[in-house]
Amino acid sequence: MTTLPNLTHLILIGMMGSGKTSVGRQLAHQHGLAFVDTDQEIEMEYGQGIPALFAQHGEPVFRKMEQATLSRLLQREDHVIFPLEEAPSSPLKIANCSGPPDLWFI
Repeated sequence: MTTLPNLTHLILIGMMGSGKTSVGRQLAHQHGLAFVDTDQEIEMEYGQGIPALFAQHGEPVFRKMEQATLSRLLQREDHVIFPLEEAPSSPLKIANCSGPPDLWFI
């Protein structure tokens, strides 16, 4: 088994249905890392499912919610794998990170 690089956080980026969650869970299990489903975190934080958040608030507001959730998650000090559908292009998304995240595109 190969080992992951010495990382703080690993963000898996890909289209919906590309396997980010499946790959992330498998990597986390194989390497003893935590796995956090970003969509589940958003749903818990805002009390609605992703489709309802999109329908009620629109994509620009949803992306701000996603950014806020990601900023909170990136402050964790343990080694975590997150799936995302959009690359964190804004420096604000990673500014408070406890260490620079690695981005893998799936």
